[in-house]
Amino acid sequence: MASDSESNISKKTSEKREIRNAELEWLRFREETLGPAAYQEAAGSKLMRKVKENPFVPIGAFATLGALSYGLWCFRQGRGRDSQMMMRARIAAQGFTIVAIMMGVFVGATPRNSNSNVVVKTEPPPKNVSSS
Repeated sequence: MASDSESNISKKTSEKREIRNAELEWLRFREETLGPAAYQEAAGSKLMRKVKENPFVPIGAFATLGALSYGLWCFRQGRGRDSQMMMRARIAAQGFTIVAIMMGVFVGATPRNSNSNVVVKTEPPPKNVSSS
């Protein structure tokens, strides 16, 4: 009886250990693929990092918001010509924002050479000299 309960306990502890190891392996995999910043970065710091990486996107977004707001205000005031002009400016600002996003994607996708000044010299392999 005692050996059956001991074997059940050891089986359960080994199952728990396997599950824990699988979870740790998954966490290590996520950290390796996403980087340590995926777990340690708060929302505010992530926003600031993204703004620093591509500052033109928020500029375009605020320009779009400003043109839309002013255009709606002009429409409410009955100034149709100004409202129409602001709606066209909104479309231009949206286009600027889309171009800024695409440029950010393009720049982010290109590989960076951090040591571009380093020159690696390679020597050709030695020639096989056959004695005839």
